[in-house]
Amino acid sequence: MTHVLFCHGAEDRLLATTRWLLQAVATSAHLPPVCATLYLPDDAQAQQLGALLWSLEPGSFLPHCPADAPLADQTPLLIARSAQELERSPRTDLLINLTDELPPHLGRFTQLVEIVSQDAQQREQARERVRHYREHQHPVQFRDLQQDPFPS
Repeated sequence: MTHVLFCHGAEDRLLATTRWLLQAVATSAHLPPVCATLYLPDDAQAQQLGALLWSLEPGSFLPHCPADAPLADQTPLLIARSAQELERSPRTDLLINLTDELPPHLGRFTQLVEIVSQDAQQREQARERVRHYREHQHPVQFRDLQQDPFPS
């Protein structure tokens, strides 16, 4: 059963994602601290996220590559831009959904994190996904990023 965490109210969805990842790394006792597949709707957003992951504070680089790259098995963060890449991703502990739709192949993942911005249309689509997850018995938790933001 996939556990779902909705982080809503993000001013910038991609920036909130990098902050969530940094917080997860900082609080993890495991090495590598975070292994995840990040599902993005298109190449442009995947490139934006990749640039953000390269430009973090010195010493806090988060290794990442496309989910279909030759080094995917050895890289903690994988960026998937299609259902096919998501299905083949070797990272099944954590899925971070940065699309406005239900992620395909959800059952492969132990945990799902949804980062939702303040955009009205994005919030409404997120509410529909919450209903779907609850109807399918997935445990759902929420974090309001306006009240409880990630550390910057």
